Amino acid sequence: MLVGNFEALQSSFCPPHPVYAGGTEGDPVVLVLHELTGQTPETFALAEKLIRNRNGNGGYRVFLPCFFGNPNSRVNPLRGAIHCIGAEFRGLSSGKLTPAMEYVKLLCSKIVENEPTTELGIIGMCMTGEFALAALTDPKLNIVAPIVAQPALPSFCPRKLQLPREELEQIRTRLKSNNHVILGLRNEHDQIPKTIIRNVSPSERFETLQHTFGNQFEGWEVEATEHSTLTSPTGNAGLHRFGSPSQKSQLPGALELVLDFLDEKLKRLTPQR
Repeated sequence: MLVGNFEALQSSFCPPHPVYAGGTEGDPVVLVLHELTGQTPETFALAEKLIRNRNGNGGYRVFLPCFFGNPNSRVNPLRGAIHCIGAEFRGLSSGKLTPAMEYVKLLCSKIVENEPTTELGIIGMCMTGEFALAALTDPKLNIVAPIVAQPALPSFCPRKLQLPREELEQIRTRLKSNNHVILGLRNEHDQIPKTIIRNVSPSERFETLQHTFGNQFEGWEVEATEHSTLTSPTGNAGLHRFGSPSQKSQLPGALELVLDFLDEKLKRLTPQR
């Protein structure tokens, strides 16, 4: 089955979730994890942009697991929210790895087994925002470009992270010893479009990430009023470092920032941000 330029991998690749892949085998690999609204057309559009890489530095091989719903379609937000607080995501709890996080670690292992690379980038968004961190808990995985975009869980606990403290300490030590960093993105005025729901990805959570990881966390705010940072039409909205509004990025928009980070970490190119 094809969705645009993405093929569905065999169901035995990494059950129980279907996984789609696109791009050229042998290109650096990025895993894109969808948001609460499912594996939407905007999710695939983001993956297409990674494959093409507008920076002109060569594209990426992209893998997309579908946790619920149908590929290339939008899940009702209420249904998505039910999944978020269910047994797989445990969106109301903190301090432990969830089954969905364990699945992402397994998927990363499967990708490395089947691709000619040992280095991976991961983009987690919204309910999967912290999953890029979860993959870092496995010392056998070489996650060199973890991206945490608008992390939304655990719900109603703005300063908390889902991962347990001991795991966070191990991640910090591993990042520091390997000279790796986490890229964080959130919209400065985080709000679900056409609603009064604000701060789904609260600034307090970024403060916790900054406190936990120090210089190993590179947080940025998009100067936009949306929730999604990479699948919303924020276009060329300005960017500044989290906590330092005067420290602006030279790049036009969140996508360019992400491409710059991926190019630096997976292709060893000089960063422009």
